[in-house]
Amino acid sequence: MSLTDALFAWSSAKATLLALYPELAEDDPALIDSLEGETNVTEAIAKVIRSAEDDRAMAAALNIRMAEMGERAARIEARIERKREIAAKAMDQCGLKRVDAPDFTAALAPAAARVVIVDETALSSFYLIIPAPKPDKKRIAEALKRGHQVPGATLSNSPPHLTVRRT
Repeated sequence: MSLTDALFAWSSAKATLLALYPELAEDDPALIDSLEGETNVTEAIAKVIRSAEDDRAMAAALNIRMAEMGERAARIEARIERKREIAAKAMDQCGLKRVDAPDFTAALAPAAARVVIVDETALSSFYLIIPAPKPDKKRIAEALKRGHQVPGATLSNSPPHLTVRRT
């Protein structure tokens, strides 16, 4: 049974029980016990949570695999650069400005000048990129909780948070 079906069954059973036994409206634990016995909603919720936990495990495994693949890609990219440098040095050493092959043409071209920073502290602020400021939510929350007004910010109620303990 899907969660949607289980929730529909819960809602229908609740309406029926309250119509037959209006006193259950005042006894929430008894109503919930009755509904849990009449529906599969807790099993359906557990199924959704298990699926979320399976997804969490899959995401963790994928993150590990992606990190490994990223490291491998970085090694391959470094190898590409080393091979290109070797080819460029060999062409330069032999005085070859161009190499024609059936699948590519390679040519030595003068490289553009590049910037080398020798002392970052000596640079004027004009030449520095300063990151854009971002709100300090922790400090804002503390101020709002103490009753201070913070223009542009307010506290809101968060939705309920699901906690799952693995047994």
